[in-house]
Amino acid sequence: MSDDNRFHLGVPEWSTVPRFDDQAIIAARPARNLVSPWQPYHSLVEDERTADGTVEPVGTIFLTNRECPFHCLMCDLWKNTLTERVPTGAIPAQIDAALAALPPVRHVKLYNSGNFFDAQAIPPEDHAAIASRLHGMRTVIVENHPRLCGDVCGEFAARLPGEL
Repeated sequence: MSDDNRFHLGVPEWSTVPRFDDQAIIAARPARNLVSPWQPYHSLVEDERTADGTVEPVGTIFLTNRECPFHCLMCDLWKNTLTERVPTGAIPAQIDAALAALPPVRHVKLYNSGNFFDAQAIPPEDHAAIASRLHGMRTVIVENHPRLCGDVCGEFAARLPGEL
């Protein structure tokens, strides 16, 4: 095998691989599911290993909000999103609805098909109300892209009695 061929192994050159921009990705999708900004689209409890190694029930709330701006080709989380930011008060209302329907838990994950600290997805003015709903939690996990982390992460963590 020549030196020129040993790295290709039948894989096309990067210049010949099709490129997809946001418009092409969005155009290829079917319609979104109908969801309400005032209701989470799903919630559940599963036993999971905690940071200290014990297995405990963990609540997961699938919040309805605006789609992540990154539009990753392999991601299907956009299916249960809105095209606009939710109104102020909608995320706390969703958390209230989910926690009322779930059995009591001490750990919660807030999944939002996007980024918790994206101001265009979850209104920052709701952070205090969200934190107050999570007052009894030992741990809170939020879904967020590293590019959208900053001071707001620490500020939100400071509002929680448990661990973010």
